Amino acid sequence: MPFIAHVSALRLASKARGTSCCASAGLVRENMKGIGTFAMFRIMTAAAHSHGLSFLHLRRSEQQGPVASPKFMIISGSTAAAEMCLTAETDVAQAGGNGILVQPCATAIAAGDGRELFGLEDGQIVSISSRACMALSPTAAGGHDQILFGRCGGEAPTRFELQGNGQVKVVGRSVCLTQHGIANGVYNVALRAAAVASSSADDLTHGAAMAVDGRSTYWASRLAPSSPEELSVDFGFSSRVQAAEIEWEYPAKSFSIQVSEDGARWVEVYSTDINMLNTTRIRLGHILARKANVVMAEPHVLYGKLHGRTLYGIRSLSFTADRFQTLVEDCAHAEKSNDARDKFFFIAAGSFNEADNSKILRSEVPALNAARASLATVVSSLSTVLPQLQLCHQQPASMRATLEVNQTVTKMEAVPSHATSPVSLSRGDLLAGMSGKASVVEQQNGIDLEAARLLLTEARAAILQVRTALVQ
Repeated sequence: MPFIAHVSALRLASKARGTSCCASAGLVRENMKGIGTFAMFRIMTAAAHSHGLSFLHLRRSEQQGPVASPKFMIISGSTAAAEMCLTAETDVAQAGGNGILVQPCATAIAAGDGRELFGLEDGQIVSISSRACMALSPTAAGGHDQILFGRCGGEAPTRFELQGNGQVKVVGRSVCLTQHGIANGVYNVALRAAAVASSSADDLTHGAAMAVDGRSTYWASRLAPSSPEELSVDFGFSSRVQAAEIEWEYPAKSFSIQVSEDGARWVEVYSTDINMLNTTRIRLGHILARKANVVMAEPHVLYGKLHGRTLYGIRSLSFTADRFQTLVEDCAHAEKSNDARDKFFFIAAGSFNEADNSKILRSEVPALNAARASLATVVSSLSTVLPQLQLCHQQPASMRATLEVNQTVTKMEAVPSHATSPVSLSRGDLLAGMSGKASVVEQQNGIDLEAARLLLTEARAAILQVRTALVQ
């Protein structure tokens, strides 16, 4: 079917059914297989014009004051296994302004806070969740200007206009929105990065690099450390780090994580003195960092020992960050990309009410975390007293073997991703397939049920060991 025929079919179907451009696009989806990204974008634009949808008209209005517009999602045209959406960073407030992230659309929607939704006010693109506007953030000479979220309006607001080829251009300049990076998705920025430690049991077999080499090796500190031990990683460049994970060989009961952009000023992003698990997962909220430091202050009373002497050991230390960075560059240069990363699809969204989504769920997270902390404190106390109980009754200290049997668990199943044609996407389409994927919603709302389950396993094993020691 010729290109013009596709446009006409989509227009007629939309008028006849009274549906949105996204829904009606599904009628010709099967016939779209042979049309490239540019053609698909033109079809969407034509359908939107036939409905008079103002969200695709990004030029400044002649009216005075802000112009109301429907909510919409911005889907990246770049190649990926799943549809990727631009989202507003909502986890933490950054000093220079919050960034624009590229996340799987289904994951962003699962967060339920509207991070994937935008509006248009007087040519400015506004985040529905933060009410901040996309704005240019100049960088050093020779670098590309970043796009961050900042205050709307002002003396020189950043306005955008949609081009016929799918690019989003900054009004008054010859630069367009694009993304820099190897590919879409997230990756471990600590993998094979430069690592140093305050001490090592053996630099050759258990040096600092063994914690980030991606193999089944591990870093081990000196035996019986008398002061805190540190393991530091330099990513080599600044990244917006979203999460950290530590797989312990000899866990620390008390430890903290610090991050830094320059190695001089450090910010503590996590701290605990009641760690009872062999795996620690921490959400960091897309914080900008180049270096990370794990400071271990107290070893685990049972697991942090080798032949009766204390030590620390880390089998794997990972920090995940987004591969893509959203910025602007010369439109002609950006258009030369071979994966359409400079193209964007504007998809109309339905009604959104945070109270009806995950706000209620997130309100329960503090109570869950408080309960976990309370249980961990009790398990820590039991672990501390157990060796004395076992000595009193001359029982062997076999708790670790028992716990290892009870701790055999299955890792949470990764959510499979699939690509669909951007022409037929709607917010409902992106949510389809999320049924039964509750773990995605949990992760996006700061809920780690796997860690809670592991802690309950630890508690059960500790109680059984204490009971055994008391009755014998």
